[in-house]
Amino acid sequence: MLLLVGLCPALAARFPDAVEKKIVLVGGESASVAELFGFNGSQSASVSLPLGRMDAWAVYLLKKDTKVELTNDNEGSPPRLDVLEFSNTPIPSLTIQPYWLDLATRHPSPSVGFYSFSSPFISQELDQSDPWTQLVKRLKKQAQWDNGAARSIGVPSPSQMEQVSLSRFLPKKIMPMINTGTA
Repeated sequence: MLLLVGLCPALAARFPDAVEKKIVLVGGESASVAELFGFNGSQSASVSLPLGRMDAWAVYLLKKDTKVELTNDNEGSPPRLDVLEFSNTPIPSLTIQPYWLDLATRHPSPSVGFYSFSSPFISQELDQSDPWTQLVKRLKKQAQWDNGAARSIGVPSPSQMEQVSLSRFLPKKIMPMINTGTA
């Protein structure tokens, strides 16, 4: 059996690697994305977004920055944050950094040139004040929102969790760069 696995490595699933990367959206699209996160398009602002559990673990594997090496994400993997910074001058821009998942390193179905990050699980009651919950509240007000498609699959209590995909709310030009959500 081990020989078969060794001969067929493509059968195994692989979570994408974390990378440190700065992605900057420029122009009208950046203001549109900034508005989704509650930024006023006329002034500079920033927000820190906590990463989901698996994303945070991938960042730990990249950095290995604890005093004692961890062997799994149940051992107190440090929380990780991405920062979104919107600037209106000299031209509108939205910078998202420092952590991304490089989807070219996932298996199956690697996607070269695509990056993502995701949120922690979000209560379906939307009773928290964190930036991710506020984002979901704003998205639910949009006509494109589909409650049936937003349910998380494979979690113990789907009625209490929300899954978000921004892809249908973002301009097609930048969809390959951002894929936020819970999972």
